[in-house]
Amino acid sequence: MKIVMVEWVDSAFMQGWMPMEVISNHTTSPCISIGLLVSDKKDQITIVQSASVDKDQYGDGITIHKCCIKRMRTLRIKEE
Repeated sequence: MKIVMVEWVDSAFMQGWMPMEVISNHTTSPCISIGLLVSDKKDQITIVQSASVDKDQYGDGITIHKCCIKRMRTLRIKEE
């Protein structure tokens, strides 16, 4: 499995009543996620934070639409 760093843009949520100035200046959230790439499909990827060594189990995953991804890089581990 590859270890990847994904730079992506997340939607931003607003709740409640607020003036138009606040609404019109609301922005999306730039994000960076690092994890094991477990799925790379046509329109989305899934990465996880953890994988068990002796079982087929994964923890703390996120699926990101590819249209939200600005850049994705494979990370390499430097062995000492």
